[in-house]
Amino acid sequence: MIATNQLSNHEPYNQVMEITPIIATQWLENNEGNRRLNWNYIAQLARDMKAGCFVCTHQGIAFDNQGRLIDGQHRLWAIVEAGVLARMRVFFNEPPDNLHLIDGACPRQKADRMTIAQTLGTVRSNELATLRAMVGGIGMATRRRTLQEEMALFEKHRAVVRFAHEHLPATRPAGLSNATIRAVIARARYCFADPLVLERFCEVLRTGASAHDGEHLIVLLRNHLLELRKDGTTLWGRQRQYGLVSRALLAYCRYESLTILRAATFELFLLPEESPAEFAA
Repeated sequence: MIATNQLSNHEPYNQVMEITPIIATQWLENNEGNRRLNWNYIAQLARDMKAGCFVCTHQGIAFDNQGRLIDGQHRLWAIVEAGVLARMRVFFNEPPDNLHLIDGACPRQKADRMTIAQTLGTVRSNELATLRAMVGGIGMATRRRTLQEEMALFEKHRAVVRFAHEHLPATRPAGLSNATIRAVIARARYCFADPLVLERFCEVLRTGASAHDGEHLIVLLRNHLLELRKDGTTLWGRQRQYGLVSRALLAYCRYESLTILRAATFELFLLPEESPAEFAA
């Protein structure tokens, strides 16, 4: 519950407080009329709190002049779920009429927030798309991550992600340099000591100009990818793109001669933190 002296005869004010799970539970009792809870978002916040990554900012908890919670329900539920205290700014005596104005601004995208942090340089949204596709792998596994989790992943894999973007820039015709295709190149960069092989693979894929018979397979892949452009946004289309690029790249690096290109059905290029058992057929 909110202490009476925090509410009555007061203009709006705020203070930084340490909110325990018990306090959060009590404050949630005064939660009426807020939007539907997003439990995935609550889980993300709770992971940051457990990891000690949650930072006190000007955004926190707000109560109106009747003690009703009007902002911060997800943060409070995250404290309860994490079972840890969090230091947060709490606003009291906010006008009730302000409820419909909260969270109405344009939110910053993760790439913008990472860039603002000034620890990773300029981060672009298409680089994060490649990172997510790379970590998701051939199964296109998806997981909603917090900003802190994604920043750590980007810092870890930044070099290979930017290698893929450098050698497969946005190009015409479309369909040859999306996040799915770059994800395979980024993964493969961990598996081959000589980057020149990958650089040449990307060049032929991008231009369609092969120099010898051994590069005909890349041109064949290129044709497949161009045919798949209309399906590039579907799960089936992305998985097929990923599998085709993976199989063609492995064959090219091994000097295999393939007359028919079939999509790989399991992961061919493992990240350093992955084990073959994770992708056993």
